[in-house]
Amino acid sequence: MTRKVGIIGVGHVGADTAFSLVTQGLCDVLVLIDENEAKADSQALELRDMASLTASRVQVIANDYAALEDAEVVVIAVGPKTLLREDRLEELAETRAAVSEVTPKIIASGFNGVIINITNPCDVITQVIQKVSRLPHAQVLGTGTSLDTARMKRVVGEFFSVDPKSVNGYVMGEHGESQFVAWSTVNIGGCPVSELAVEGEQTGYSLSRRCAAADGRFCRAKVGPASASPPRRQDWLMPFSPMRKACIRSPRGTMPNRSTSANRPLLAKVALLNAYIQSSQQQRMRPTSPPHESF
Repeated sequence: MTRKVGIIGVGHVGADTAFSLVTQGLCDVLVLIDENEAKADSQALELRDMASLTASRVQVIANDYAALEDAEVVVIAVGPKTLLREDRLEELAETRAAVSEVTPKIIASGFNGVIINITNPCDVITQVIQKVSRLPHAQVLGTGTSLDTARMKRVVGEFFSVDPKSVNGYVMGEHGESQFVAWSTVNIGGCPVSELAVEGEQTGYSLSRRCAAADGRFCRAKVGPASASPPRRQDWLMPFSPMRKACIRSPRGTMPNRSTSANRPLLAKVALLNAYIQSSQQQRMRPTSPPHESF
């Protein structure tokens, strides 16, 4: 059986998705479609150029909606032509018009597979696609907060000096201003993060702020020290209980109990964390690429 995948929109996100599919050998045929046909042709050519350097053999087709007829999956990654502003919902008017245009073309090809939406605002646009396509709900999926969950695992892993693959937990809500870290679900190797040896509620607040910074937004603080300068989004900052004993091993050895002098390097890390947060927020707010897509 031929594994065929289509990607609508080959900006930064769509192109990265195509690259991953080809290099990991996750499909046999890949169809790239973009309103800028020259861009889709160029991306397809680049993927074909590297065919001799990869273990997979993928046929890459450009700008052919008819080729989607027997595709198993179509990824929608169209993006706004203007830069992301304060809120992903501000992209709705432009991206809704874009998916309302391409979705009927997908269905007209005879496609009856699964649509995966990446376009922001992700959850709202996913519902728009389902209504326009009239496909069953089970065949129209959005990436939701899966990316934000991955970001959270990276932040927690870096903070505790452990492999992010050892971090479990979820970011919930809408992929946008209302998402939040469900700290009660977060653990490292089965140990709740609330039980790790760090400096109490202050560190809990700092770790939450770092998760917010990872998403590239200023957030409103719901809970935190009174002296802290509140970020703009509130929902990332759900606090967890004061942290107690060390209960995991990291690549650097057993984490010290907070009552010992060995805990000083960890406290220094907490102090550095706040400085990191400020610089990270400022860097992420600067545009670093052409205004094709936000992710």
